[in-house]
Amino acid sequence: MQLGELFDLSLRVYRTLGVRILVASALPTLFCLAGLAFLTNYVLPGFVWTKLGTSDSGQVTDAILKLALAILVAGPLILIGISLSTTYIAPLVADFMHGLQPDYKTAAAAQWRTAPRMLVMSVRESVIAASGTVVGAGLLCLSWYINHVTADTDAIAGIVLVFGILAMVLGFIIALALVSTHALVAPITVLDNLKGSEAAKRSKELMRARPYHGSGYDSVWSLYILLALLAGIIFAGSSVISGLLGVENWAAALDLRAWRPIIQAAIDLVPIYVTLWVSVPVWAVTVTIVYFERRVRLEGYDIEALAADVWHPDRENRLRA
Repeated sequence: MQLGELFDLSLRVYRTLGVRILVASALPTLFCLAGLAFLTNYVLPGFVWTKLGTSDSGQVTDAILKLALAILVAGPLILIGISLSTTYIAPLVADFMHGLQPDYKTAAAAQWRTAPRMLVMSVRESVIAASGTVVGAGLLCLSWYINHVTADTDAIAGIVLVFGILAMVLGFIIALALVSTHALVAPITVLDNLKGSEAAKRSKELMRARPYHGSGYDSVWSLYILLALLAGIIFAGSSVISGLLGVENWAAALDLRAWRPIIQAAIDLVPIYVTLWVSVPVWAVTVTIVYFERRVRLEGYDIEALAADVWHPDRENRLRA
């Protein structure tokens, strides 16, 4: 399929299965929200504000600790939320692609059966994706150390600092590139019943370019742009609706005292939750369709499916098997 056809099919699947996948994605989205809230409300502010005064070594140690928390806590929480949604949605998309009625019970069973594997894979992916950021942070710390052991006129510390900043910026691009390489891991894990490392290898194999066939990366990077636009629209709309309803005024009028900061924080997170809740299933549906598209393009999966129709006229049992 061309990109336009792929996204048209994705939106058609979303419209067909939308209510059920949104209900099933409500809980996994909380994992994404928890990771994002932890990252934006605790980790990132820690790189700007400090309570350690002028203690340089203390500030550097605190920054390293916060970076570790971002990689080992926030990143895996976000990825496990996306993975749980995808491992539920992928079997339903497979049913749709094969012309079958969606089997919601089987999808739910597959979701929780693969959850331990996806948890391990999420931690692994978070660590690998953050490799560029870790290198940049290491160069920034090295720049701080060089600045303390060399003369003020020495330019080495400044040069290392520049390289550290560039590495931090490139780290974000590297993370997106890694996600695009392993975009099919969750669908492969649940549909092919593979382990995390095997699914990662197969995803890389399906996504890479072959003779006479381009790579699948353009689909994923186009999906990034689509999701960014969609998330911006949903977040703006949710914020406007929340303001029109006067939700914050209701919370203030209740006079909840000690509970008020918690309720206020929860209200502030509602637009973000709604944005994630709607956007993550779009990702899950689209990468599953990309999985089938790559298999058809590279492995002739459509021929296998047609052959199965000929040899097994009971399509329902054949596909379930």
